[in-house]
Amino acid sequence: MHRRHRLFAAAGALALCLSLAACSSSGSNGGSDASISEGSAPVAGGNTQDDAREVVTTANLTLVSAKPLDTADEVIAVAKDAGGRVDSRSESPALDSGSASAELTLRIPSDSLDEALEKIEESASVVSSRLQHEDVTDSARDLDARITALRTSVNRLLELMKSATDTSDLIEIEKALSDRQAELDSLVAQRDDLSSRVDLATVTVSISTPDSVPTAAPSNLWEALVLGVRSIGSFLGGIVIVFGVVLPWLVLAGAIALAVIYLRRFAKRRGTRSSTGEPRLVPDGPAEGPRTGRASYVPPAPPLPTQAPVPTDASRTAEDASPSEAVESEDDEEDEKR
Repeated sequence: MHRRHRLFAAAGALALCLSLAACSSSGSNGGSDASISEGSAPVAGGNTQDDAREVVTTANLTLVSAKPLDTADEVIAVAKDAGGRVDSRSESPALDSGSASAELTLRIPSDSLDEALEKIEESASVVSSRLQHEDVTDSARDLDARITALRTSVNRLLELMKSATDTSDLIEIEKALSDRQAELDSLVAQRDDLSSRVDLATVTVSISTPDSVPTAAPSNLWEALVLGVRSIGSFLGGIVIVFGVVLPWLVLAGAIALAVIYLRRFAKRRGTRSSTGEPRLVPDGPAEGPRTGRASYVPPAPPLPTQAPVPTDASRTAEDASPSEAVESEDDEEDEKR
């Protein structure tokens, strides 16, 4: 137990000595730099304080071209000639619903950025451009200091691990070493990403056709008249499009209306035929009760048999009389008619 305390005490003392040494070295370097600046001027071609600054550069360009996809190929060629690369490329070909367009994200070395931007702007008409610089010198120095301290700590823990004889001490050292190593790897990755953004500027290029760019408001009467004529054309074109969308529905509605009219006429004809003695449909159920709404077939009533006329008294007497009397009666009737 006492041995473990001695090991940690030794590690703490070593870390304190390293920090004091770093402070003293920085102080001596500062003094030497001050003496150089006071005693003599900087040598031509040497690094000044501005040259040591680390700057992240980003650029955004909006271009207009009649052929955006071909212009995108030209912009990519410019970036590759400057020693850069393409991080992303998104293209939309010309369709009925819209115009062609392209979106590019380029990484171009910061030293040759100005020349590359000039060539890109010459490939098409520039609508807008924006260039931004961000000084990350303080962040880079902070990362460097933390990385240096962690590397020193990791190396010291490795030395302690070699000299450790107790199992519990070895386990604690390994745990501390694992934590420091993970933190060191994370800081190194951040520093590499920052250095990459400093060395390679990020350029975003948007390319579209002239008709997709919004036009400015008219500044005189002639421009207002031209805009009004174009708006009329756009309005008529919109009406044609709406009519094309609605036309299939109108055809469908007309077909349904014709079907309804035909069914109604057919029902009327069936009703007329049933009233003339043809089979007809009548609702079920008794006449007094509620109708169920269903229909059943009822055949027409058969014709009534022809009944013989009821004999009158004269006919009965004529039938009862003898043939001779019947002949006489007929003669009498003929005489009366004459």
